[in-house]
Amino acid sequence: MRVELAYADRSREILVAFDMRPGSTVEDCIECSGLFRLEPKLRGFRLGYSVFGRRVEPTDSVSDGDRIEVLRPLEIDPREARRLRARRAARSRPGSARERRDVRR
Repeated sequence: MRVELAYADRSREILVAFDMRPGSTVEDCIECSGLFRLEPKLRGFRLGYSVFGRRVEPTDSVSDGDRIEVLRPLEIDPREARRLRARRAARSRPGSARERRDVRR
């Protein structure tokens, strides 16, 4: 059966297609893909996996035509990232927050 593996970070995308035996697991496919030879630093991370966007476990079996996506851990909590963006946006607006409030009244 034919399986694809996809991994991406800020600087690189990896897409590998290969053949596996029926009954192979996600973990088997990761090892067969050579991903850890291409990106050795990934061995130190706790990775997640999905098949077409649906979260799977390393022990789940794969089917013909599946695309396994390797998910890196988040670098920052999404809520904290939004707070940081909001602070930066507020600083980039002309005038202080107090001046903007006064103008609205």
